[in-house]
Amino acid sequence: MKEKLLNFLKGCVLGTSIVIPGVSGGTMAVVMNVFDPLMQAFSKKNFHRSLPFLISLGLGVAASILALGNTISWLFAVALLPTTYFFVGVVIGSIPAIYQRLRGQVLRLHNIGIFLAALALMILTTFTGELFPEMSLESTHTVGHILLFMGCGAVAAVTMIMPGISGSLVLTMLGAYRTVIDAVSALDMWVLAPFGIGAIIGCILGVRLMRFLLDRYPVATYAAILGLIVGSVPPILAEIGFAPPDWASVLTLLVGIALCVGFTLWDSRRSVQA
Repeated sequence: MKEKLLNFLKGCVLGTSIVIPGVSGGTMAVVMNVFDPLMQAFSKKNFHRSLPFLISLGLGVAASILALGNTISWLFAVALLPTTYFFVGVVIGSIPAIYQRLRGQVLRLHNIGIFLAALALMILTTFTGELFPEMSLESTHTVGHILLFMGCGAVAAVTMIMPGISGSLVLTMLGAYRTVIDAVSALDMWVLAPFGIGAIIGCILGVRLMRFLLDRYPVATYAAILGLIVGSVPPILAEIGFAPPDWASVLTLLVGIALCVGFTLWDSRRSVQA
């Protein structure tokens, strides 16, 4: 029961990170030590044994998205700089969790190149902005929009699984983020149902892709993930026009770093004791 409650709380943190553009749910999964179990859970031999873990984690994600969708928007409205810098701190604090997976590995020149390419890709998204105009809920009740939201759900789920890439940021670039958030608040099933179906499909495909990459090219994959995470800071800061932090933002930045580093250390010790 204690393990299920812990997985539910981890799911709540994942759900919170999922709804914030620029913050990667995959990164949080690594920090909270659920990334590897998620990769293993979707294999045929482990799926049934992993159902309690997946259910408790999934319930936490769903509860967090439903409960915090409006709260996160409110925090950004009333305390934009401190809230943004808190999540910058969360991203920075997650770097040691990835780096320790590369410690002791031989980093060849092509792995460094992969790190730099992933870093450059994320910095490029800072200047991309929205690729498509934002939609409104009133324009979503057509077959074309249903298929579109199914595709958006699949793309978002694949990117949410990959550490360093923010599924919400991708949705923003696709012009669907605000519509999906509004649909969560309004419980608009014309948007949520196709988006959810697409997200399930994308989740399965994304997990299989990540398992393939980690099994075949572990060092190169983690080098790419590290580049994506380091490069995810500029897109978050771009949301506030790269405004310098005030004293409250410096405090929330340090709190975000401390929380992530502290949780990584705590979970590592817990895993060793288990």
